[in-house]
Amino acid sequence: MTRKRECIDLSAFWDAVDENRQDDTERERQRIAAALSRVAAESSGIAWQGLLIHGVQEVAVTHSLGFLFKGAGGEVIAETTMPWLWCKALVIKWLWDGTAELLAVSEDWAG
Repeated sequence: MTRKRECIDLSAFWDAVDENRQDDTERERQRIAAALSRVAAESSGIAWQGLLIHGVQEVAVTHSLGFLFKGAGGEVIAETTMPWLWCKALVIKWLWDGTAELLAVSEDWAG
C-alpha cells in the first residue's frame, strides 16, 4: 500500500451548520459519508479510539456528525456515541495490515 495518510476536512460541514445552510450541510454530510465508506471498502478494518471494527461495508453519517459503521445487509455493527464537535478534520492513517485508523484533528482554540 503506497499511501500512509489522507485527510477528510470537516470544516465546510461545521461552517454550513453554523450558518444554517441546510442544503450545504446535507451535501457535506453525504461527502463525508462517501469518503468514509470508500475507506471501509478499501480496508481490512477500521480502528477508532482503541476499537478495531471488522466487516464494515458502509459508513453512514448522522446530522450531528455521528458515524454508523454498517456491515452486511446494512446492519449497524458499531457507532460513535458523540458527535465530532471539536473536530476540524479526520486523518485516515493506513496501517501495515490494511487497517484504516481514524484520528481526529481538533480545533486549536489557544492559538
